[in-house]
Amino acid sequence: MTDPQEAVEAAKKALADAEAALAAATEAAKAEAAKAEQPEPAQPTPAVAADAPLDAERVASIRAGYAMEGAVLEMGALVNGEALPEVPVRIPIAMTNRHGLVAGATGTGKT
Repeated sequence: MTDPQEAVEAAKKALADAEAALAAATEAAKAEAAKAEQPEPAQPTPAVAADAPLDAERVASIRAGYAMEGAVLEMGALVNGEALPEVPVRIPIAMTNRHGLVAGATGTGKT
């Protein structure tokens, strides 16, 4: 591009492309923000046995603490007197290289 007019036209096109990309990114960010502002659907409160150690509020708090999106390792379910499969216990796969516990009696092959 030795012609100055061609250089000016190329710069105008690059500016127009950048403005279009900025507008698209702005719209995507607005859509994501609007989606984030929508309230989560209420989870049903699990039935809690009268002799269970945790009340319904604490069970709901535990459920919320393990509610996550993305790849997770399903560890099981909350046990509150009895197993509550509607309150899963999960660990994000990305965290599995940070936490671990190997427990067992001597000689049971924990290595």
